[in-house]
Amino acid sequence: LLHNPDAGLFLPPGLGKTAIVLQTFTWLQKTKAANKLFVVAPIRVAHLVWPEEIRKWSNFSHLKIVILHGASKEKKLLEDADIYVINPEGLKWFSKKVDTFFEGNRWALIIDESSNFKNGRSQRFKMLKKWSDVFQRRVILTGTPAPNGLINLWSQIYILDQGKRLGKFITAFRNRYFYPTGYMGYDFRLQNGADQRIYDSINDVVMHKGREEIDMPELMNN
Repeated sequence: LLHNPDAGLFLPPGLGKTAIVLQTFTWLQKTKAANKLFVVAPIRVAHLVWPEEIRKWSNFSHLKIVILHGASKEKKLLEDADIYVINPEGLKWFSKKVDTFFEGNRWALIIDESSNFKNGRSQRFKMLKKWSDVFQRRVILTGTPAPNGLINLWSQIYILDQGKRLGKFITAFRNRYFYPTGYMGYDFRLQNGADQRIYDSINDVVMHKGREEIDMPELMNN
C-alpha cells in the first residue's frame, strides 16, 4: 500500500485489513502523501470495526474518525477529521455535498468490502467512477472478491485503475474472458484459461492471501 497508490487487499476475515490500512495511513500522513481518508463500508463495519480498531491500538489514538450516518451526519460532515466513514447507501446523499468537500486535501479512498460494488451498472459504482479523480490513492478490501464468479471483478478493479487492466467497459471484459450460455445467453462462463489470464492481469495491483498461508489460530465465527 505504501508503494502502490492503487491497490487491493483480498484477505479473509481476521487477517487485519483495517489495521493494515490505518498503519499505512499514519505513515502517509507523516510524509504528506495523504492526509484524509474517505472510507465506504457496510453500516455495521462503519459503526463497529473502524472506530474499534482506532481505540484498540495506541499508535492510532491521534486519529479522529466521524461516521456519516444518522440524524447527525450533516453536522459531522462539517467536522475536521482524519477519517470519514460512510455506508454505500449514503453515497446518494453525499453526492449532493461532494463539490467542495474534497478540496484542499490529499485524499485516500478505501472501499471496505468492495464486492458491494461488483455491479458495474449500479448507481453507487457510477458515483465512485465520477469522483475517481479527487483521490490520490485508492484501496479496495474484501475477503470475497468474486462471490458469484470472476465476472464480479471488473468494476472493483476499475475503481483502482479506471479500466487499465480489465478494460474500460464491462461488455469488452465479458467478450474477452467469457462466453454466453444459459437461457437467452444471459449467463456467462469463463473461457478456457481465462481465469489465469485475469489473475495475471491484476497480479501487480492486488494481494491475495488465504488463512492457510499464515500461521494463525483457527477462525471462530461468532
